[in-house]
Amino acid sequence: MNLNCSAPILWASILILFTSLCPGSERYLLLDGSEMVGEKISEDSASVLIQTDPVNGVSGQMRLPRASIKKIVAIPADEDAFRKLPPLDINSLFSGKPDSYAAPARAAQAFLKKFPTSELAPALRQKLQLWMDEQELVSKGFVKSAGQWYSPDQARDRAYDLKANQAYADFQKALQNQFLDNAWESFLNLETQYPLSISYGLAGSQVRPVLEGKIRNLAIKSDNLSKKLLENNNTRAQYADRLGKAQGRLGSVAPDAAASIKNQISAMQGNIAEIDAENSRISRQVADFKALSESLQAHMTRLAAIPFEQINRSARSLTQLESRLAEGQIEEVRAELAKGDYKKFALAQSLQKRIDSHDHIVARIREDLTNREFAAAADKAMAALKEFPNSDSLLSLRQSAESGRRADNTK
Repeated sequence: MNLNCSAPILWASILILFTSLCPGSERYLLLDGSEMVGEKISEDSASVLIQTDPVNGVSGQMRLPRASIKKIVAIPADEDAFRKLPPLDINSLFSGKPDSYAAPARAAQAFLKKFPTSELAPALRQKLQLWMDEQELVSKGFVKSAGQWYSPDQARDRAYDLKANQAYADFQKALQNQFLDNAWESFLNLETQYPLSISYGLAGSQVRPVLEGKIRNLAIKSDNLSKKLLENNNTRAQYADRLGKAQGRLGSVAPDAAASIKNQISAMQGNIAEIDAENSRISRQVADFKALSESLQAHMTRLAAIPFEQINRSARSLTQLESRLAEGQIEEVRAELAKGDYKKFALAQSLQKRIDSHDHIVARIREDLTNREFAAAADKAMAALKEFPNSDSLLSLRQSAESGRRADNTK
């Protein structure tokens, strides 16, 4: 989540500084129908120098001729302060770092304290509440990734995939904006860094148009360069023809005319040399484009052999297994992991580790029961059921432990 704020900067302090010390922004309505927002720095009889507001799409100082100004309107103090607030825009896909929420929240709270009756206050209070709700979740270890919230345990199990989700989001953004080079780089990052992620399979099923587009663009560039080579060669041939004729006349003219012809010859030789140098550069570019196109074609052939659709089906099934494991269906998930094609996923490895942890706890509880340590067995079972609710093994062992403890108490 990009908040465009630096940790040492206290936005609340900045807000107070702007609203108490600065003269305030003004809206400059111009004769051409446009407007500028900014704070006046200085003025004279001919112009006004302002510090422009980012709302204009530009920042910095700007001098406005008085003849171009139709009207100057003062901006209310609350509106001026509101525009200077850091945004409380929640990222719908990803949560931020724990320390990224506090400063914007303080700035909003300072605004509401200073301008409690502002017309802008109700909407800001709503946004602030949503902001602080997310801040509380993040402070407790919850993580939002790809639009879904994960508990601390789930985030731990999915750490690899959560990082991959961010790389996949970069890929999707580049793809939507038709930034083919960026999309391809994002895919290669996924393939290199997160080949066992669910996101890699999703990106793999969408990457072919990226490669086709890049190959097509390279073909267009190569075609344009080839046309330039043809134009250069035609021009070079003309120079070479004129050069040959000039050299042929050189021995049959008077000395004064010979000097002029020599200058012409030198100039034409220089032009030919420049064309040859440019053609050499163009030829290298064409060769580079051809090599790159062949490399991309090889990637396309390689990726076409990977069954991404099947991988994505397995990924969807694996996500369902994760939910079933959270519900305590240990044996069912164990059986599915054993027979399914899940080894290529990091999440499958995490789920298997959780099952192994469950089995280890079960073994320890059974050992306690064998040693007639019923209280310890019951405590372990109760604690484990928080992580593995509805586990048949744990429920049965807890019942045995409680029965054993009651039997001991009656003796």
